[in-house]
Amino acid sequence: MLLIADATKLSLSEKETHNLNYPFKTIPAMKIAKLAVSHAAREKYKGIGTYMIINSLTIARVCNRQFFAARFLAVDAELYNKNRKTISMRKDIYQ
Repeated sequence: MLLIADATKLSLSEKETHNLNYPFKTIPAMKIAKLAVSHAAREKYKGIGTYMIINSLTIARVCNRQFFAARFLAVDAELYNKNRKTISMRKDIYQ
């Protein structure tokens, strides 16, 4: 797992959903960039992927207090679609 500072684009409806009156095109985010669990670890440690995501959320909250601001925790999942390579999933850090 790798965490990086990033930014994400939200549609107008997504901004409304999150009550963001934000004039900029992108919103600061922390991204889980390399999220992977080996088959062996998956069998030995049930729920390790969930554990990594929960820890990422905790780290994002600590970073917001001490280092930099991010509104969302994001992860891109591979999507085998000829029109789009990934699908972005986001969690509002403040909700």
